Amino acid sequence: MSGDYGRDPWREVRRAPAWLTFATTWIALLSGAAHLYLGAARVVWLAGSAVLVGSCVVAVPLLRARARERQRRLAGRTLLLWAAGLLTVLVAAALH
Repeated sequence: MSGDYGRDPWREVRRAPAWLTFATTWIALLSGAAHLYLGAARVVWLAGSAVLVGSCVVAVPLLRARARERQRRLAGRTLLLWAAGLLTVLVAAALH
């Protein structure tokens, strides 16, 4: 009898937004781009970085969630925040 009888094969797919969020947030923060921007571009970059960090905060419960519905809901929130943060950081780069 296999030990994988109750295993959910899609669990890792639903958890992927969390890992995507962590990776892009670290890249954005460690790139050190804050010192490159001046004025409005710096404010926009800081706002985008804050939203990316917020998406990481939402992603932590996603990794711990067991219920499929909770994973789906948190994955949607994580992706929405991640997209908003990434778009804001890209706008800051365009303003530079």
